Amino acid sequence: MAKFLEGGRSSSAISDILHLILNVGFAIVAIALVVLTGVPWPSLALVAASKWRTFAVRPYFLWLSIRANLVDIIVNCSFVLLAYLNITNYIALFALVILYVCWAAVIKTKNELFFAKLQAGMALFLGLTVAVQLSYELPNVVLVAIAGLIGYVVARHFLIALDDEGGKIELPALCFALTIASLAFITSFWQVVYIIDGIVIPQLAITALLISLFASLYLEYLQEGSKLEKVEVVFAGVFAGLIQLIMLVSFSSGVVY
Repeated sequence: MAKFLEGGRSSSAISDILHLILNVGFAIVAIALVVLTGVPWPSLALVAASKWRTFAVRPYFLWLSIRANLVDIIVNCSFVLLAYLNITNYIALFALVILYVCWAAVIKTKNELFFAKLQAGMALFLGLTVAVQLSYELPNVVLVAIAGLIGYVVARHFLIALDDEGGKIELPALCFALTIASLAFITSFWQVVYIIDGIVIPQLAITALLISLFASLYLEYLQEGSKLEKVEVVFAGVFAGLIQLIMLVSFSSGVVY
């Protein structure tokens, strides 16, 4: 019996190592394909192929399966498209590879609340960063729709991790989606971006991340048995408000889309 258990642990360890290698290899290959081909389509096709199990379900469960994997899909597509948008910026490409490997090897494999919050935050920030850069020549409604969808997906992802009993999450998720969509509509008339070493960071993505940080901490505080103190939530709100105020007053005259 002991030998059987030892063999099982060994097999599990080998499986974990192989899974880690495949995830890391996938992240590197996805970015490399963008650099080698000069277009994002092969890498996006690779992302779609990697999610084959998402679509290998009965039609009745298809939307549920897609919705459950949307955060991962948003992050994967965002990394690929960011690599395409920064294809001549080797510093940005190196940073993207490191972040993508961290996502594939560690962040997306965890189920704890902290990692669920991190996963949602990355999907929100990266998704909006890409959306702003790709949609600035398109009608405002495109950015608003994409921002609303991303907001709904990440809010739902966090709320499911927060509420183990599967309570009512649709209304809060839709409210957050409406907030992000409204923010995208307002900022679309004066879309400020910051450029750091050639990397474009939209003010919209930073603002949305600040809002989500405060909202997530507040919802955690409201949970029964929460270890968060009220002062921590207040501090997070004040911090987010100050950062946003500083951006609006001192850093809103840069590059405007």
